Parts: sequence; C-alpha cells; structure tokens
Amino acid sequence: MPITLEHIAAKPLQENSKAKGVRTWDTIQYLSALDKACQDTVFHEQVSNLPKEYTRLDEMARDEKEYSLNIFDFFFEPTADIICDDIKSTLDFYYSNSPTFRRLVNYKVNHSINNDIDTSKCEVKVSPNYSYENTEGSGVYLSLPFDKKGFLVDPEFHDCETRITSEKILLDLFLKHILYDD
Repeated sequence: MPITLEHIAAKPLQENSKAKGVRTWDTIQYLSALDKACQDTVFHEQVSNLPKEYTRLDEMARDEKEYSLNIFDFFFEPTADIICDDIKSTLDFYYSNSPTFRRLVNYKVNHSINNDIDTSKCEVKVSPNYSYENTEGSGVYLSLPFDKKGFLVDPEFHDCETRITSEKILLDLFLKHILYDD
C-alpha cells in the first residue's frame, strides 16, 4: 500500500522542560548513569575505581570558558604574520567551538604550568608536504604547504572519495604536538 498523506499520523510533541542532559564535563555523572542502566559488573568495577585525575579534569572543564588563551603564542615559535594568522584563526575557532579540543589544550597548558615544564614550541616550516617532526635535541617542526596568499593548501588525494581538508590535517598535526610525550 503506498504511503499517502492521509495515512501519516503525527505524534504529539511532549514538552519536557525539566529534563536536563548530562553536561560534557560531567564524566562521573555520565558514567554513573551508564552503570545503572547497563548493570555490568566489570563496567561497575571500572567506574567505581576511577583515578582522581578524571575528577580533576571534570572540575577544570567546568571552568574552561574562563581561559582566554593565545594558542599560537603558547605552542609555536614566531613566524610570518600571514602564516600565523591562518593557523591562529583555525586553532582559535576550534578552541572556541569544540569542548574536547579546548579541554585537551587547557589540560596541556595547565600541566605545563603546574609542573613547571617548558613547553617545546613548534616551528612552522613552509613545505610542499604536511609533516610533524619531534626529534630530541634538534627541535619540533610542523611542515605545512601554503599558497602565495598565506593560506594552507588542501592535500591532493587521487584515490580518496572523502576529501581531507588542510584544516583537519593541521588539527591532527597540532594534536600530535600537544599530546607528544616529552
């Protein structure tokens, strides 16, 4: 039987203004709710024995909007303004709009400051290819291709259906830099 407009029933909307979702930073509350729903003994054991660091990360995340961080200056060596602006705008956009990205950056910054660790600043090199190098004693390099106007060049993938943008590769290489074990 073909579906026509007269056979479609609309489900009435239920307003549920009291329902609140678990916030992105409420890891413990979220895991507790999952624990109650799943009733899995192994999962319960893991949730019950979480390290204190998880709670600390949740507390940091609650206050994460208080930071006004210049990501480029903290993690990169000075470079040409046109290149700096392109990288800075991409990183600032994700810092403002992605709680996960912001949390990773804030964690690295806090960890570096609280443990008096000198953060290895990354030097940006103009190159025909995308790459990240972190070799002991010789520095940290992020190689990126830029056009004449100072914009990142999208990579060329001939056998790939899904296009990977220059922005995504920049984020991937930046995350490698901040998550690299010193």
